[in-house]
Amino acid sequence: MIALYGATGGEPGLIVLAGTGSVAAGLSRRGEVKRVGGWGNIVGDEGSAYEIGREALRAFLHSYDGREIKTLLTEKIMRMLKLHVEEDLVQRVYVEKMNVSDIAAVAPLVAEAADEGDAVAKRILAEAGRELASYAIAMAKALGMEDEDVEVYTTGGVFKAGSHVLKPFEEEVKKILPRASFASPKFEPAMGAVFLALRELGEKS
Repeated sequence: MIALYGATGGEPGLIVLAGTGSVAAGLSRRGEVKRVGGWGNIVGDEGSAYEIGREALRAFLHSYDGREIKTLLTEKIMRMLKLHVEEDLVQRVYVEKMNVSDIAAVAPLVAEAADEGDAVAKRILAEAGRELASYAIAMAKALGMEDEDVEVYTTGGVFKAGSHVLKPFEEEVKKILPRASFASPKFEPAMGAVFLALRELGEKS
């Protein structure tokens, strides 16, 4: 909530946050609030750094199996995780038990590979962008904002991948919200706490 109010300055709008996890929230012109996502890595977190990292590890193994085209992610992941051979990834994941943060830490390698033209990395990031777009679309529909001028704010490390995520994200959102515009948050979450407190004081007075 404080991220939402910080992003919008207390005005109507939507925010999509994609870091290690993912969640989104929206505020309508009528003061209604909606949250989408934020269900954790086991049953949610679509489009998050965790999911991007997990998909990169899957692509790594699929490429090794011959079920995926060759990818720059193979060399990058082996170097990052100090693997001697591809099969060592199983030891790292299941025996040494890579946690959510460990897997999310693979995500920057995907952005790096995408910048270098890797098709697999580009696909993973584009899919993440479309998943995050579904958050914004679901919120807008729930809040009745499909035909309004709606500001969509994006924040979190995943969006630092730039156009690899943002372009499919914006294209997908525009299909349902043709009047949407996109921006970075107006303020930090700390200011959002101030806006939210002022709103609550106003409602009580």
